[in-house]
Amino acid sequence: MKPNFKVISLTSLLMLGLVGCGGGSGSTTPSSITDTIYQGQDSSGNNVSVTVGSTQFQVVDHANSVTMSGDKSTLANGFLKLVTTSSTSPSVTVPNTHYALEYPQTALIAGGNNMYFVGFTIGSCVNSTNDYNYAVMPLPGTTITTDTSIMWGTANVSANGATSEFSATATQSALDGTDLTATPAPAPDTGLCSDGAVTLASGSELLISQTGMIFGKNPGGDDFVGMLKPASNIDTSNAVGALTEAGNIINFVLFKPDQQGVMQLRPARIEATGNGVFTAYDYSDFENNIVNTTTGTITITGQSSPGVLQGTALNGDGSTNEIQLMVSNINGKYVLFGFSWLAPIAPSTTIFDGTMAFGIQQ
Repeated sequence: MKPNFKVISLTSLLMLGLVGCGGGSGSTTPSSITDTIYQGQDSSGNNVSVTVGSTQFQVVDHANSVTMSGDKSTLANGFLKLVTTSSTSPSVTVPNTHYALEYPQTALIAGGNNMYFVGFTIGSCVNSTNDYNYAVMPLPGTTITTDTSIMWGTANVSANGATSEFSATATQSALDGTDLTATPAPAPDTGLCSDGAVTLASGSELLISQTGMIFGKNPGGDDFVGMLKPASNIDTSNAVGALTEAGNIINFVLFKPDQQGVMQLRPARIEATGNGVFTAYDYSDFENNIVNTTTGTITITGQSSPGVLQGTALNGDGSTNEIQLMVSNINGKYVLFGFSWLAPIAPSTTIFDGTMAFGIQQ
């Protein structure tokens, strides 16, 4: 069974694969969902909230005053199955089924059709000063070495309730290590916060969670993801609690553009075998948690700074991919975001055509 992770456009709504397009159906929405609310943006910049309860979910597109709801269940592989049963929009056909990856009380991730959604639990405005690793989400056609739209870095966020300051004055680099740090360093970008949403003077918009996650959109349209920078290197040994402790399972949502540049989405799973090594799997029967035989081996080869890991992936066809991952331990689980692309990196004209991945420890 092939999972449908598509994110469908509903007018300007682009919502994490929870709705489908077609002829109309309208209905009331449930009023008893009381669990977790995720605030986020789709890749069109629309502000959307998703409430996930024990057996139900609800989606609200605030810009277009559209609400959808339905039934939620958790599959054996840890992914969510979401069946839309009602909508206030006549353009939504119900029922329809889609899937998502949730870290309860922390993050909800899904996407597709050249779009994506990343949402976090936000709550009140952060009142602390922290360093965050961040990565700009690359679009098809960006170059690996010289294009700032595929940039990594460290940002310092100093927040005092409703007043927030965002300063990206630390190192910034391309995937091949090319230094992209601005000289002289830019002045801090200041702004105001309301319920975890920050609007900066530069025009950038941020969602900063109490749990240590950031999702942002720059005025030029580039999106970026950030997470708390660990105080020391991520442990990649076989020790208890290490990222690669044998038996650790991490579910991934993989985003990869097809030849037409349309973003395709698929689930995947990796399982640690200890000492910096993972075995990677695809699903042959997604809903019943049946995986194919081994499809690859991932080896962590370095850590350029705390929480920024490099590695290689040996694929089933014998090809090799370079990997760079941003990793942090959020609420007791490892959260990963990064990229994989065919090796080796060529000169600066090399075009990024790899895979973007978001993973959560199970």
